[in-house]
Amino acid sequence: MPLGDGEIPHSLCPFLPTYGPNAANITATLNLAVLLLHYTIDGTGSLALTSVNFTSLVGTYFTNPWLLMVNPDAIATTLHTISSLRHWGWCSGPSLINKVLQD
Repeated sequence: MPLGDGEIPHSLCPFLPTYGPNAANITATLNLAVLLLHYTIDGTGSLALTSVNFTSLVGTYFTNPWLLMVNPDAIATTLHTISSLRHWGWCSGPSLINKVLQD
């Protein structure tokens, strides 16, 4: 769950915490849930996410594009992603990390 979903995950699953402010568009959240459920029942599941039309069906999820950048876990998430890509050999590892740190 991305930061900015607020109380939405907690209202769907009571064991989940809140995720930052309530900045997510509730209509887009419900559209996303219904579409994923539909595609899962249909048998295509997460392949729906690769469809070009999928994002237009969901709609605008966040109106504040900088919200995810102020996530307190953003640096840890970025480093984790880079290190896992390096581990699996999907990027050039140290040269990518050096480039990121130099910028």
